[in-house]
Amino acid sequence: MKILVITSIAQKVSPLMQNIFTIASENNCQTILVGDRKSGNLEFPGVRSISPEEQVSLKWAIIEQLPWNSYSRKNIGYLEALRSGAKWVIETDDDNLPSREFFDLNSAFNFEVRMASNISWLNIYKYFGNQVVWPRGFPLKKILEQKSVTLPVVTITLDSVGVFQALADSDPDVDAIFRLTQTLPQHFSTGLPVLLSNGTVCPFNAQATWWNAKYAVLMYFPTTISWRVADIWRSYIATFILQANSIGIVFTGPLVKQIRNSHDLLIDFKEEINCYLQADNIWQCLSEINPQEVAGEISDALLKVYDYLVSKGFIPEEEIIILESWISDIKKINI
Repeated sequence: MKILVITSIAQKVSPLMQNIFTIASENNCQTILVGDRKSGNLEFPGVRSISPEEQVSLKWAIIEQLPWNSYSRKNIGYLEALRSGAKWVIETDDDNLPSREFFDLNSAFNFEVRMASNISWLNIYKYFGNQVVWPRGFPLKKILEQKSVTLPVVTITLDSVGVFQALADSDPDVDAIFRLTQTLPQHFSTGLPVLLSNGTVCPFNAQATWWNAKYAVLMYFPTTISWRVADIWRSYIATFILQANSIGIVFTGPLVKQIRNSHDLLIDFKEEINCYLQADNIWQCLSEINPQEVAGEISDALLKVYDYLVSKGFIPEEEIIILESWISDIKKINI
């Protein structure tokens, strides 16, 4: 079973959101929509819309610790999807239009990928025909260093994948510096997916992502840091832990089109400051951890990694209390 999770502060279900829900339903994917205090009526046939009032009544330990009007309330949707039996939890945003192919990523049990191993930083966008763009969260000092490397083609199984990330076409997930200095739209080509393994990293986001429920505890969306940074830090943490357990992250070509909601780019820039200043540092910090210490029980590994990042000043100490509640909630679910 696959379940799509979205959060929104929209006042009503937009035509774009209606299209998202319809395409998901036509492809045998249920949808959970998490509202917030800024939201209006987000009811739609066939969609489970979780209002603020219902959220308060849910019995998850994390509920009271999640701030309102925050993207981190998506954690509630993850938990409800898992409780409903999802084997894959899919996430996107209310301003992204997924293709039908996006909902069919798990159709092949054996498939060919280009494997990137022991490369450190990899600008994944260059491998899908765009030499100009870099993803949000990619270290600025690494952008001009990137040279395309021919990657070997290998065959992998679905069980070896912890996360799928699809690229977004037209208005991709780039940082405010790109948006303030470069032109949009930007487009990508198709091609064999790219597997990141053995210490190869590229940030992935919450925009068009599949999570294997076996590793669902890694979906935890941090609450005490800027939301423009939170999903990026989450991606580095998940990458490090999954690779330590011989599980890969797979990027595919463009399977969604973003029709971006209005943003103040200078506010985005301010909220992304830590991405610009600390992206390379946080990955180096993670690399200091012995991979054997995070091999095995994923929830223990996650807590160990957060403890280390807190000790190094990358994440506030308060995050640990919320994370412990999240782990407690995950353990209540028989995945």
